[in-house]
Amino acid sequence: MKQSELANVIAQELLRERPTSKSETAQCFFCGRDFLYRGDRFCSARCRQTFDEGARPQGPGYAGKINARWYSIPIGKDGFQIDCAGCGQRFDSKGLRCCSVDCERAYRDRQDTIATLREVGMEVAPKRKCHSCGGNIPNWRNGRRVSKATRFCSDRCAAKSRRKMSSWALAA
Repeated sequence: MKQSELANVIAQELLRERPTSKSETAQCFFCGRDFLYRGDRFCSARCRQTFDEGARPQGPGYAGKINARWYSIPIGKDGFQIDCAGCGQRFDSKGLRCCSVDCERAYRDRQDTIATLREVGMEVAPKRKCHSCGGNIPNWRNGRRVSKATRFCSDRCAAKSRRKMSSWALAA
């Protein structure tokens, strides 16, 4: 065989369609999940029972991972939108708890400090929360201790709360 003929035979073999060896899967009549077909149109006894009790079948994308109704936290572009364990900022996580290496390092240092304080018998008081945004109220601000009666983490949150209260007073 000549080299050009051999090249043509190889090209034809590479471009030839092959049958797919996909296993026999079916979609559940109730939830839409893929499952191995065994003569029943439901993937589980729970789906069959729920359907028999009168629940309506869901759409084909209902059971998929892209359905936001299955998750309690918002879905981001690459993962889930969570608050960073280090700095508290919201970021798109692919399974990490911190938004950067620096935040992870600071978070671990803080956890080590808390563990050391507990070993020597000191209590670590939980942070007080802002009544407006739910953020942490700092213990120190501009070199001075923050009063225990402080309800808001910043002047912005206090003003936001005052505006909200005044709008409720006007509505009533």
